[in-house]
Amino acid sequence: MFSFIKRLITTLCVCIACNAWANTMTNDEVIKLVKAGLSEAIILQTVDAAAAGSFDTSTNGLIALKQAGVTDAVVGRMVGK
Repeated sequence: MFSFIKRLITTLCVCIACNAWANTMTNDEVIKLVKAGLSEAIILQTVDAAAAGSFDTSTNGLIALKQAGVTDAVVGRMVGK
């Protein structure tokens, strides 16, 4: 039960933060979400809420994301933005 409540609170915080990040989401923020243990689904929602062109999708940017453990699905969504 505690795990469910913790996930629910985390999800709500991320959703609220999505509005604040909508114009300023960066690769570093995605990496922070991954390192915090948020689910891929939540990270994808956060990326979807970000403004187009917010991410560094250069070769070095993509390599840094992969080395930080960001999934291919999330990286792909970032590139699509």
